[in-house]
Amino acid sequence: MPKLTLLLFFLMACTSPDGRTTVSIGSSTSGQTGTTTSSGTNTSTGGATGTTTATNTATATNTTTSSLTQTITVTGVNDLLATLTPASTANNKIVLLFHAENSNKHEYDTYIASLNDLGLDTLAVDLPNGGTLFGYQNETVEELGQVLTDFSSLESAINDTISWTSNRYTTVYVTASSLSAAAAIEEIATDTRVSKLAVFSAPSITSGGEKISNFAPLIRIPFFVAAPSTDATDTNALLLSCTSNNITRETSVDGGFGTLLLTTTVVLDAYLTFLTP
Repeated sequence: MPKLTLLLFFLMACTSPDGRTTVSIGSSTSGQTGTTTSSGTNTSTGGATGTTTATNTATATNTTTSSLTQTITVTGVNDLLATLTPASTANNKIVLLFHAENSNKHEYDTYIASLNDLGLDTLAVDLPNGGTLFGYQNETVEELGQVLTDFSSLESAINDTISWTSNRYTTVYVTASSLSAAAAIEEIATDTRVSKLAVFSAPSITSGGEKISNFAPLIRIPFFVAAPSTDATDTNALLLSCTSNNITRETSVDGGFGTLLLTTTVVLDAYLTFLTP
């Protein structure tokens, strides 16, 4: 996070009625605003090395999360609760982390420290189609009082987050899993504000019936695609639609679905290499 932004955080600090320390973040040009609440999370960093078979399981060691970790409210079509974790040194690069359906921002907890070690801030977002996977509540769904399953709400959430972030950082990367990967592909196909896109287990068709292969060929930024071998049909349909040489593909033999693919060392190492600035 830029030093000037950090300074503004502390200058604008105030105490909310419930006694929490909050920090007000200025409005963006698109009319979106953010509010932060100080909070801490425990994360770990991937410490495994890659193999050629993708059969080894990636390991992680405990590490201390940045004391500047903030809970952010991204205001847009629906307010989104998210966790911002800065890298140890001030920078202008961030990776947005979008979870799978029925999940929440904690889907990425294990990998945030490794991304921070690359010099990247992270913003893990609770999307409105979330749930209690990984043992945590989805705070956005709790605030809304309902789960929004329509694809347009997911697209709006991703667009609002990109808008909020691109007004604060010069370089924005996106990582998305499952249905949010489909929404990210559709959004970023015509969005010039994102510099890299990584997707895990992206379906070939959105919940609205749109073919992802209609949008993927329009992506010209570096594009990382990971899927289990059992998901080859969807992945091949996605990749065959793309003719440019900007794609990095990783197929895991036994790594599960979505971001669980990162539990295999070859996928984790390839992903971190892809996102290295």
